[in-house]
Amino acid sequence: MNHGGKIATIGTFDGVHLGHRALIGRLVELAGGDRPLAISFRVSPGAILGGGGVQMLSTLSRRRRDIEALGADVMFVDFEDVRQYDAATFLNFLKGQSVGTLVMGFNNHIGRDRLDARGAGALGIMPVYDAGTFADNGTICSSTIRRALADGDVTAAAAMLGRPYTIEGTVVDGKQLGRTLGFRTANLRPADAAVALPADGVYAAWATVGGTTCKAMVNIGVCPSVDKGGARTIEAHLLDFDADIYGRPMELAFVRRVRDERRFDSVEALARQLANDRKTVDNILT
Repeated sequence: MNHGGKIATIGTFDGVHLGHRALIGRLVELAGGDRPLAISFRVSPGAILGGGGVQMLSTLSRRRRDIEALGADVMFVDFEDVRQYDAATFLNFLKGQSVGTLVMGFNNHIGRDRLDARGAGALGIMPVYDAGTFADNGTICSSTIRRALADGDVTAAAAMLGRPYTIEGTVVDGKQLGRTLGFRTANLRPADAAVALPADGVYAAWATVGGTTCKAMVNIGVCPSVDKGGARTIEAHLLDFDADIYGRPMELAFVRRVRDERRFDSVEALARQLANDRKTVDNILT
């Protein structure tokens, strides 16, 4: 399919979930050997128009890596720069970016006049196709994945993403409370504060740091048994790993939720529970 320019699609592609992958995969096929273009909004238009912040499922760098790995190039656009465009103006903007054909995703509309693929194609500016004829990407959406994470259901989130849900960041100094319990932890500061966190609780996860991947017992929450400050943290106890990783990048890939975070009556009771949690995590990841 070649109409004198790049074949492109547009969307936020938050998380690059299975629906996005189906769409981009079909786009690559239609491009016939050329690399197609995925035009991605840095922040979801729905979040901006709704006036509220929406937690994202991936950083911009992760989104770029995932899309490029599928065989498409990426161009990021700020929605604020184009929100006043009608569909005709927006399509001409795309032509200025060497786009010759647009494939619109599930339930997608463009321009302040909110034209669908048929209406946009009828303008005659460029061929516009409805992705519904190419890929069924309507059964999974980013908001459903966010709800699963809010419930702590990282297993359901992974099924929709086609991979474990991950958080990237840097290991920073914490209060070192885990050491007093015999469970040294790495405190992760997310690379992007807008990225969604799973619900408070204990999780089995894979931690990758310095090219090494190991099992991890992760606690998200306020550590109510030992910390009265109430600050929400991401604490990872790395199994069978002993190295100084402060200041280094780390990625956590969540596999399964083990339990809710809760307050224990004594430090000894907490330490016993953590020992049991460690065994559970080890079994899950073995």
